[in-house]
Amino acid sequence: MKSFAKYLQEIDKLKKQRQYDKAWKLAHKALVDFLKRKDESWFMFYYQLADISAREKRWMDALFFMSLVTHYLQRLGGVTHEKFIKRLLKKKKSE
Repeated sequence: MKSFAKYLQEIDKLKKQRQYDKAWKLAHKALVDFLKRKDESWFMFYYQLADISAREKRWMDALFFMSLVTHYLQRLGGVTHEKFIKRLLKKKKSE
């Protein structure tokens, strides 16, 4: 079984290569894997799905996944999450 950091490295590598389908599949696989392990950080893969959606310019999907991250954290994740959400809202508004 892979660690959280190992999954993130592989997903980031695929995102940089613009292989979003493969990155999406890996992030989803990691989410399910961490759920099965009952690992507390499973929902942070929703952040990866949000990032991939934003890179594909699917603003509403990205906002949905960020809302799941916020829900499971039971708060806004920090300045980075706040800026990301504001940027997504701005992009959606400009469409």
